[in-house]
Amino acid sequence: MAIVWGAYQNNLRLGVDIIMSPEPLTASTAQVTLTVGLYAQTAPGASLYGNWQLSYTGNWSGGNRVPVNLGSGAMTRLHIAYIDYPLTGSARTVTFGAGLQHFFGHTSVSRSFTIPARLAQLPGAPYGLSAAYVSDQQINFSWSSGGGQTSLTVYRQVDDSTSWDAVATLSGSDTSFTDRGVLPGHRYRYGVHAYNAAGSRPDNGATSWVYTTPIVPESVHAARNGVRVTVDARVKPRWVDSYDVMDGTTVVASNVKLPWVHANASIDITHQYKVRAKVGGRVSAWSDPSDVLQAAKKPNPPANLSPNGNALVRIQPARFSWRHNPTDESAQTAYAFKWRVPGATSWNTSSGTTSNEFVEFPSPASTFGTANRIEWVVQTRGAHSAYSNESPVATAQLVNPPSIRILDQDKHSIPATDMGQPLQRVWVAWDNTLFAPVNWTVTLVDVETGQEWAYGFERADSVYRQYAQYAHELRSDRTYQIKASGVVPGTDLTVSSFVQFVTKYDPPVAATVDVTFNESDAAVGVHWSAPNGSPAAVAYQVERTEDGGKTWTVLVPHASGRSGLFIDRLAALGVDVTYRVTTFSARGAATVREVTLNTAADYVLLSGGDGFTSAVRLTYSPRTKVEAGRKRTNYTFSGRPLPVAYAGGNIARTVEYTGVIYQGLEDVTVEQLTDLFQVANPVHLYRDPDGRKIFGTVSNITVDRRRRVAGGAEWVIEFTLTETDSGVGN
Repeated sequence: MAIVWGAYQNNLRLGVDIIMSPEPLTASTAQVTLTVGLYAQTAPGASLYGNWQLSYTGNWSGGNRVPVNLGSGAMTRLHIAYIDYPLTGSARTVTFGAGLQHFFGHTSVSRSFTIPARLAQLPGAPYGLSAAYVSDQQINFSWSSGGGQTSLTVYRQVDDSTSWDAVATLSGSDTSFTDRGVLPGHRYRYGVHAYNAAGSRPDNGATSWVYTTPIVPESVHAARNGVRVTVDARVKPRWVDSYDVMDGTTVVASNVKLPWVHANASIDITHQYKVRAKVGGRVSAWSDPSDVLQAAKKPNPPANLSPNGNALVRIQPARFSWRHNPTDESAQTAYAFKWRVPGATSWNTSSGTTSNEFVEFPSPASTFGTANRIEWVVQTRGAHSAYSNESPVATAQLVNPPSIRILDQDKHSIPATDMGQPLQRVWVAWDNTLFAPVNWTVTLVDVETGQEWAYGFERADSVYRQYAQYAHELRSDRTYQIKASGVVPGTDLTVSSFVQFVTKYDPPVAATVDVTFNESDAAVGVHWSAPNGSPAAVAYQVERTEDGGKTWTVLVPHASGRSGLFIDRLAALGVDVTYRVTTFSARGAATVREVTLNTAADYVLLSGGDGFTSAVRLTYSPRTKVEAGRKRTNYTFSGRPLPVAYAGGNIARTVEYTGVIYQGLEDVTVEQLTDLFQVANPVHLYRDPDGRKIFGTVSNITVDRRRRVAGGAEWVIEFTLTETDSGVGN
């Protein structure tokens, strides 16, 4: 509320408040309402009570008595009025005055207010839009005026475009536009917007599409299928409603779609077609003519018969093919396939209505029976109703598929148990010389593991082929298969066979094994030797277990000769360790000998360097701690207020060692220990009397001389070893 007050007159002042609504004004606002309030306020120290005469002047009039009950400095509303004013093209001023006759005398007030002019109006929407084709270079566009515009803009949309382009700006009095920028083969529609100072108004709906003359269809072609000719064009104009078709000089179809079929087209005369396109009452010129379809004629005998003189496998699908040989360029519409046994006087016939220049028999045996040889001919038909003469006679031989045998290197059958034949060479034979298979594959398969080794071709001998493989030496007490397969030439038939056998070879005499434990460096020596015997030992494998045979670690994968020695520097302390030596014969038969010893010790051994050959002995202190847990860490991600915790998948151990050595009294010196910590290989091996064996990296090393003792000095050794991958077999 914003009251405009007059001056105090006779201990009283009057004020007027004026509010206009709506506000702000819009272009559609035609009338406003003024809310006029009259207020009274006594001067400080003065009071006024009673009914007093109020009079109005200016743009309100009249008068009335009003009750007044005002203490010192108090205010009250005496009157309120609501007055409507229509808006006009110009602003105007109104005045509201009032006077009050009261106990102290007379008090008056007056206030003026300006009513604004009506805002400019948007023009009316153009309506009744219409576009008319005049020529391929002109379209006339017209509309009715909505009124109030000072200018107009004409918009145009072309073909499949989604945008509207301004093509002309006109005066506000125009109601038509001539578009001379059109071309054949397109479509157009129009809209118009009206403008004045208040803004713009679009039309109330664009015109319908107006089409210019369509382009001429191109590459018209026709194809005959008997008495039916299909007519089409490879290049067609867009938005076409329909086509007319002309055969020669005669229009044979109107208002049709392409492709169009000329049914019952005479096969005795030539045909040549033209087409023209139609859209929205516009018609294109006639197209160039299609190629001439010649009158139908009886075809020549088919050619290129296949098979001819070839053999067919009875159990394989067989295809007999030919080439249709027309004289009128018409495609094949039917065939008659005939066959007989040589010497027979009549033909067996199979016919069909198709353009396929072949016939297939899923099983020649079921079609041709037990015949070993057949003769066959074929006749075809095109657009003409007559079949061709018979083709020349072709022949085909029917044979059974070959069977395969796998033989040993002496061309003997392979027994179910192989007692000593290496089978590194095998022969593959087949029983049908007409169908010597090709693309051979010969493999040796370990049935237990599924591993395969390929045989390679060496030579051929009559109906035999020799293959050899040296990639794998057969082991004793194994089940093997030899597989062979080949493709029958001229077919997609694969023939195959296999033999399976078990190897049984005599084992060698077990090796003599001696195992010793050296307490000074916790190394185990494994020595083996082969006694005399047959078959002779040719190879050895050495393994170790520290968990009673649950897991075995290969120490020596392959050793030759009659004897050998292996020094194991990685065995755990304080446990039963078993060593297994496997002896192999040349045929792969094997014998096993196991020896167990206890690696009891009362010290800690820390090893390092290449092969962990550098080692020092340390006292096993009760203060040494070994802890196990998962590695844990926190990662902070963008967008997350707190880090995310992660735990490793494997449990890792940590050794916190504390011990004492006495310089001059122990086998190990401080210098040796320092050298061990400084080796290039970052991985060390910790072993203690409780059987722990931990590979890891050493950190937090402290070598602290505490005090002198008789014969030397006391040193306190502390370090931390964190478990890592060993990088070697354990």
